Amino acid sequence: FEEASRVLAGQAVRYLAHDLENRDNVCRWVVALPIATRNHLQGGGPDAKHELAGVLSPDEADLLNEAKMPPLLCVDRVRVAMWAGLRSNTGLEPSFAAQPLGNMEDRISEVTGAVGAMERINNTPLPFAWVAHLRQCLVCYLLGTPWTLQAKFGWASPLVTLVISIVMLGLESAAVAVERPFGNASNHLPMTAFSRIIAENVQQIMAQAAAFPAAPCEAQQGSEVRPNCIELGHCAKNGPAIQ
Repeated sequence: FEEASRVLAGQAVRYLAHDLENRDNVCRWVVALPIATRNHLQGGGPDAKHELAGVLSPDEADLLNEAKMPPLLCVDRVRVAMWAGLRSNTGLEPSFAAQPLGNMEDRISEVTGAVGAMERINNTPLPFAWVAHLRQCLVCYLLGTPWTLQAKFGWASPLVTLVISIVMLGLESAAVAVERPFGNASNHLPMTAFSRIIAENVQQIMAQAAAFPAAPCEAQQGSEVRPNCIELGHCAKNGPAIQ
């Protein structure tokens, strides 16, 4: 997911260097995608107006909040901006435009597939019969442990049983935690940290594009570089307000 997002942003700042608006749109929605995915997997989250302030406009944030599956909206917005940006380059032959379009579509497919894989993990709990049987066996084992340890440990058998119970119940609790790893508890995957990393990576990619503008920008004005060709996008200047 992270790798495909980085590649997609990198392709956008170079393939769409002639169209700053659509380039920024791709990068903005790439930043929003992991946050939308996290909220979708967790069944809700902070208001996008607050968490994505400086990345999405209030209207775009409302649209994301209202979407039944927010990641699909982000992917669609990326695809729309990518297609519009490539079509706006009237000096590029269609046969040449097809290659970057195919490359970017491959990255979108990778991201979409990763979201689907996380959904399958999140929506496939352990069978109830297996969990119930395991817990019944565990309870019976722990109830019988003091009697089996009495002959060897005497009055210390309750303490030994306590240690064994902590180990066994801890393993069972760990199994429950990894069953749905995309929550917001301390033992779950740090989805917010992953989202922040992607946002920082996109900012870096846009800063690099500003420091080393692509040749198409220079070609439009001869040897002079247009100021807006090296201007950072809104999300690169202000950064996402990810909590």
